[in-house]
Amino acid sequence: MTSPDSFSGLKTAIARCLNRVPLRSTMTVPFVVQICAVVGLTSFWSYRTGQASIHQIKDQLQTELSGRLEEKLQSYLALPHRINRLTVNAVEQGFFDLDFTGDIETQTRFLASQLQAFPEASWIYCGSANQGSFLGVKTENETMFVAVANAETGFRTTFYDLDLQGNRISSSPYEIEQEIYNAAERDWYQSAIAIGGEKWTPIHADITNTYLYLTASYPIYDGVMQTLQGVCSVDLTLNDLDQFLAENLLVGKDKTIFIAERDGQLVSTSTGISTFTKQPETENTQKRATLQNFDDPLVRSVGQYLTEKQPNWSEQRRSQSVEFDYQGKRQWLKIVPFQDEYGLDWMIFVVIPEAEYMAEINANMRQNVWLCVGAIAVTIGLGFATANWVILPLRHFTKSVRAITLGNWQQSLPERERKDEIGELARSVELMASQLEISFSSLQEHNQELQRLDTLKDEFLSNTSHELRTPLNGIIGIAESLLDGVTGQLPLETQQNLAMIVSSGRRLGSLVDDLLDFFKLKHTELELQCKPIALRELVEVVLTLCRPLVKHSLISFENQVAEDLIPVHADENRLQQIFHNLIGNAIKFTDQGYIRITAEQVGETINIAVSDTGIGIPAEQQTRIFESFEQVDGSSAREYSGTGLGLAITKKLVELHGGAIAVTSEPDQGSTFSFTLPASTETVIATERSAPAQALENIQQSFVMRRLVGDAERGFLTDPETLRADHEERYSILIVDDEPVNVQVLVNHLSLQDYAIAQASNGIEALQLIESGIKPDIVLLDIMMPRMTGYEVCKKLREKYSLDELPVVMLTAKNQVNDLVAGFNCGANDYLTKPISKTELLARIKTHLQLSSISVKNAQLYFQLSESETRLRNFLEAMPVGVVIVRPEGRPYYLNRLAIDMLQKGVVEDVTITNIAETYNLYKAGTDDYYTSMDLSLIQALLGNSSGTDDIEIRRDDGVTLPIESWGTPVKNEDGEVEFAIVAFQDIRLRRQVEAERESYIHKLSDVNDSLRRFVPQEFLQLLNKTSLEEVNLGEQNQRQMTILFADIRRFTSISEGLPAEDVFALLNDYLGRMEPLIEGHSGFIDKYIGDGIMALFPNEPDDALRAAIAMLEELEQHTSSDYPELQIGIGIHTGDLLLGTVGGQNRMETTVIGDSVNLAARIESLTKFYGVRLLISEETYKYCPQLMVREIDRVTVRGRSHPTTLYEVLLRSDRAKRETLPLFTEAITALHEEKRQIAFQLFAKLQKIDPDDKVVRIHCDRLISKLRRGINSKLDI
Repeated sequence: MTSPDSFSGLKTAIARCLNRVPLRSTMTVPFVVQICAVVGLTSFWSYRTGQASIHQIKDQLQTELSGRLEEKLQSYLALPHRINRLTVNAVEQGFFDLDFTGDIETQTRFLASQLQAFPEASWIYCGSANQGSFLGVKTENETMFVAVANAETGFRTTFYDLDLQGNRISSSPYEIEQEIYNAAERDWYQSAIAIGGEKWTPIHADITNTYLYLTASYPIYDGVMQTLQGVCSVDLTLNDLDQFLAENLLVGKDKTIFIAERDGQLVSTSTGISTFTKQPETENTQKRATLQNFDDPLVRSVGQYLTEKQPNWSEQRRSQSVEFDYQGKRQWLKIVPFQDEYGLDWMIFVVIPEAEYMAEINANMRQNVWLCVGAIAVTIGLGFATANWVILPLRHFTKSVRAITLGNWQQSLPERERKDEIGELARSVELMASQLEISFSSLQEHNQELQRLDTLKDEFLSNTSHELRTPLNGIIGIAESLLDGVTGQLPLETQQNLAMIVSSGRRLGSLVDDLLDFFKLKHTELELQCKPIALRELVEVVLTLCRPLVKHSLISFENQVAEDLIPVHADENRLQQIFHNLIGNAIKFTDQGYIRITAEQVGETINIAVSDTGIGIPAEQQTRIFESFEQVDGSSAREYSGTGLGLAITKKLVELHGGAIAVTSEPDQGSTFSFTLPASTETVIATERSAPAQALENIQQSFVMRRLVGDAERGFLTDPETLRADHEERYSILIVDDEPVNVQVLVNHLSLQDYAIAQASNGIEALQLIESGIKPDIVLLDIMMPRMTGYEVCKKLREKYSLDELPVVMLTAKNQVNDLVAGFNCGANDYLTKPISKTELLARIKTHLQLSSISVKNAQLYFQLSESETRLRNFLEAMPVGVVIVRPEGRPYYLNRLAIDMLQKGVVEDVTITNIAETYNLYKAGTDDYYTSMDLSLIQALLGNSSGTDDIEIRRDDGVTLPIESWGTPVKNEDGEVEFAIVAFQDIRLRRQVEAERESYIHKLSDVNDSLRRFVPQEFLQLLNKTSLEEVNLGEQNQRQMTILFADIRRFTSISEGLPAEDVFALLNDYLGRMEPLIEGHSGFIDKYIGDGIMALFPNEPDDALRAAIAMLEELEQHTSSDYPELQIGIGIHTGDLLLGTVGGQNRMETTVIGDSVNLAARIESLTKFYGVRLLISEETYKYCPQLMVREIDRVTVRGRSHPTTLYEVLLRSDRAKRETLPLFTEAITALHEEKRQIAFQLFAKLQKIDPDDKVVRIHCDRLISKLRRGINSKLDI
């Protein structure tokens, strides 16, 4: 990983290089680079975007061409098979004789009519299995002729010219071949038999060996014995397919399309070059071209590319797009497999040259390059001109600034007269020079004044030191002499007070020494008096002096300096100061454990370490503790006070001796301060007592030291038992302060007032005393204490005691306004700042004690009142109803438990008369409106009225609704004014439940009646002039004209067989459930469900039934469920007279509809499947709806009727093809009715070519073939 230093070095190196670049280049190059980047990126992006767009267009064009080709090929290649089916149909009906021994001219006209109807076909012919007879009709050069080879012609192929109706123009043939022709032996015949079924035969030559053909063949077998009768075929020439590609797909010079078989032999191309050549007569064959040897070079290059790059291309089953080079130009190739159901398996190739589409993009790119070059040239010229215009004044400025640095303040720049930014800068430089001259003169004067003040400061510090030390020396000396007994033996408490005065004086003197030493070290004015010093004895002296600083015996001092350690070369007083600072610092931050001093010699230095087991120093503070006025803890809760100079002075003194100091520490693990001093080359004279040893002896004999050590070991706390014993007779005060001197001063002031006093040295200790059972009457609390500040102690006390129960007076040296505010925010009763006035202290304490006493008496009275209220509350809680007591302003005062449970809310403070209903969710029963406040029993009670109501509902937040009954009554005072209102309420759900059960029984009776109506439609009862089922009797009937609609699902049996039983019911109910509202929405009703069928009646207008049927079909088209198979239905509609009535026996009876119209409607519906239509109506229904777009399907004879019935198919919006061909269909059906069968057949054949899926047209074609053959007038008998 790269380090941050390496990045920093790299940035420095780059900056250094950039600093060497001339300003002229700096101003010019960036603009040139920006222009180049913008123009270049724009050109590149334009080029890439154009490329992407062209590729997208290419993909769309190839897909469109290949898709259009597939679609047209499917349609084009389906025609021969359609012709074959018509021919086979004629054979099966006996109209067309494959032996060609009968009426050959009729058969010729039949084939000729098909060739005229389907001009795309080249040959239509049939061969007989019996003797190989042949009959075929062909169009060539806009002339139609027939070829016959049968027993009549001696099985020699005989050709006759035909007219447009298929009749021979002359009775004599124009050509007779001498060779015997046996159709059963020809390749096309044998291939058809070998392939079997309705298939394509391989591409082959025609009987004249002139053209190559693609033949659709259809072997015909006897229906009973499955004996081969013959083969019917239709030929398409490959030349016609080439023309089809060029004409139908609009292929131009820039696109090439060709088709090949999977073995590489070409089928057709759009190039206009033949895909085969005729061989010499001796060979009698046609040689087909392949991709590799075709005359067109582009097609050959595709074949070469596929052979080299994709040798397995013939196995490809999916479309593929590739690119290849042809004559140095890029070509886009799309390969699309093509198959049909009759056995074709071809490959379609679409080739598009890239250059045709990329030329404009390349031209734009060249234009952009020239624009870029021009922009760069212009930019460079303008850049250099601008740079010269800016740099020349800068050179003048540089020269002037250099002169100013040499003290030549008076500068005149030629650019100062300019009005632009350069002129402003020139004038600013001149102004700066004059201002610098003034500032420089002023600075010299200030320096002289500072030097004079520094001299005065030195004199002040010297005098101040003398003035401070003189009274301090007097205070300490007199106090020590008193302790030594100069005036006689003193009481113990007096001795303790004098010892504290001495200790405080020495602390103040130490602070003065630190300040003076810091000043001297800062100005390097301290001189050392170095000499050999015995380190162990000096350490023992410092430890002895520091023992009084320890407040308890949980810390041990360990002097582990070896006695034989060589002396150190140092100033004795300064070395003591170093140890005193380090050991004193360790004492501050160590509660228990040890403070250890070790030393060892390392070369010419002595390594000394002071270790402790204190709180440790966080890593982020270890680098700052040697700075001036820095402390490990500067908060109000720090353990010990100090100025923060000790470690800074220690570091300076160690460095002054030529050593170094360092610290190693971990939080909660302790700290180790280690420093080095030079070892002395001299030795201490052993016969003389060293100065440290003499000092140690003098200290140990000092009374003050003995007293301080003894007091430190005993502690200053008054026995808490004294406070407990005296608490009943006099006031008790708890003093909390970590400074023993301050505690003693307060004790001295308060002892004379006969107060019981307890003491704590920190907040934790004070809280422990109170937790142990001590309850002082007042607390005097210092703020800055170890571990826990006075603010935190006060907060803890306020968690248990109020301001009146335990007054707290803050005592501190902090006298800022924010300090006072912080104290009162924490719960303090009062605040006194140090130094404290004795008189003010005693007065404040007396005032707070009196206030506390009054508060105690008030609490006793409150307790008595609370007991009375408790008894009343218990009574109200025991009541079996909810009770609410409200004040006159409408705010609740009390709610009993049952009321809270019902309302799920207690006393809400901000409730008023106007919002009480919203607050407690009180609603008008049966509505979503809040109860009117003035109508509530509660508000009426506040107005002095007693009232009740039972139309209120409580709608709780948990979703439960409680109906309640409430009563309200006022509570008045002696003056008759309402002081309270009492409201009682109870849950009336049980009562409402009984009422609801009664209503439910009534509704159930109504539901039973409604359920019966689901089995017997209400409309049926109305037609019988009845209002309920109870009025209907067996045998009642009514006859009237109505419209009947029958609907049935197509192929429901096969659909249901593929589904589980439960899914069949789900599918059926989903379908019937969607159809029912459509029928009822159009004034109809369902008489009965017949399995998957529907029988519906429309008593009003036939148009209602038609609109309902159309809506049913559109519903299935638009909202077919994805969970079930797609459903198709057939609908039949008829209008006629019906007989409605009831049939059955005594135990079971049902309604029914009887009449011929019912049977006819059912049979019409069954014909929708036969004709392949969705909606059929009879002529009786059509008379009422002439505005419909319909087409006459047929005239059918119904059993039991003497005249035929005309059926009409209703054309829906989705029947686009039928709507477009309606005029032609009408012409065809009219010709059929007029017995113009030949014309009708030609029209229906044309219709079948336009819409091959129209089953009605196919049925009429089949019938016309039969009629033409037999001359029978056939009508459908249903």
